[in-house]
Amino acid sequence: MLIIEKLTSKENMSDTEIAIADFIIFIGKNINKSSTRSIAEATYTSPTTIIRFCKKMGFSGFDEFKNEYIKELDYLNKQYGKIDANFPFEKTDSELKVANKISSLYIDTVNDTMTLLNYSSIKQAINLIKLSDSIHIFSYGTTLNTAEVFKRRC
Repeated sequence: MLIIEKLTSKENMSDTEIAIADFIIFIGKNINKSSTRSIAEATYTSPTTIIRFCKKMGFSGFDEFKNEYIKELDYLNKQYGKIDANFPFEKTDSELKVANKISSLYIDTVNDTMTLLNYSSIKQAINLIKLSDSIHIFSYGTTLNTAEVFKRRC
């Protein structure tokens, strides 16, 4: 789940945490200029509360949270104008328009995935596969064909 989704959903958050989440959403990328003390002052909490909030969100502390939040906002800003994967088409769209939107969504997904790949991790995985004595593949449904192709190529 994206950080922004966690902040907006406010699941399992106390009133204090909701105030912190709302403030972080409000300042957006300006969090880069913020410190735990400045956020604590703005939300009438303490710096320790801000750090606990960041840890509850799954980060080691405020600095890691801040860096990852900024990266996420940058990433989301690059997605502007693309098709919303949650609601890719409307009731009034023609069949051709729906098909075009879905194909654009697939192309965007592949391109987006390519930008997120970590090539050193892929190389490491390939080396682990090459050095393995045995490989166990589990699949179900339509991915069964992909597993068979992998089996034949290894």
